[in-house]
Amino acid sequence: YVSLTSLAALLVSSLAFLVYLFQLPEWSFPELHWSNPSDCLRAYGMLIFCFAGHPCFPQLNQTMRDSSRWDWCVVLSFSISAWYYAFLGLLGYLSLGNELLPCFTANMSGHSFWHGVAAVGFAVKIQLSAPLLLRVVLTSLQLAPFAAGGTAEGAAGATWKATALDDSPGSSRLLNEVPTSPRLIAKCGLQAALGPTLVTAATGASACLLSKDLAAVASLCGSALVNLTSVVLPTLMYLGMRSKCADPLTKGGATDFWKKTACVLIISSGVLTGLAGTATAAGDLLGWPSE
Repeated sequence: YVSLTSLAALLVSSLAFLVYLFQLPEWSFPELHWSNPSDCLRAYGMLIFCFAGHPCFPQLNQTMRDSSRWDWCVVLSFSISAWYYAFLGLLGYLSLGNELLPCFTANMSGHSFWHGVAAVGFAVKIQLSAPLLLRVVLTSLQLAPFAAGGTAEGAAGATWKATALDDSPGSSRLLNEVPTSPRLIAKCGLQAALGPTLVTAATGASACLLSKDLAAVASLCGSALVNLTSVVLPTLMYLGMRSKCADPLTKGGATDFWKKTACVLIISSGVLTGLAGTATAAGDLLGWPSE
């Protein structure tokens, strides 16, 4: 329900922006021309940044009640996302032209009613999305201070006890062990919180310092990070898993060849565009000339 409410808030903000655009006295209708090849790299970084949630897909697939509907869900969600970004971005560019800013509310008059609606919608969207994203970040950054197996001799004389067992029939395999010593629990808790605390502080400070370069930051994160976690690494993992799990009868056939070729092309293009896009975005942040 939190995710649905967050999505509804984004929809309200988007509709408010569209209504504002259609109420403008005139549109700029800029002429489309090829200005700078590096703009394609900037656009790639910002576009791929919107799909930063790809690493969560395997977990979503595993937790579905009916995983047979996975392909249909992916096709539908990607189709809606593509139309959303293309339609909204094109209308914004046609109406505002080269003066279009990367933030919805920055393109709207502060005295407009729809500006307030869009701002409230985004405030709700951010507040509802932040806890979900923060939980993922903290979980992924959490250290593993609790070593599995045996006793923790030498660690404040702590003893260990089992908290979870494999529930499969006839199995008593130990899945996890946690310390019972208060001193060790406190020490491990501080160690686990140190990493997320430093990352949160660093990202918060960076957001404040780079708030005026939102587009360049999004492009940099997309090209350097999301491109790696959503394009390059998943394809590499697919190739590795396929080489170990492929059916010997179909391995080496025409279909297998074309799949491997497509994977190689995806990895190659991902690496090249990622490097070029990262360099371009970094140059924008450092103020290097783009021409």
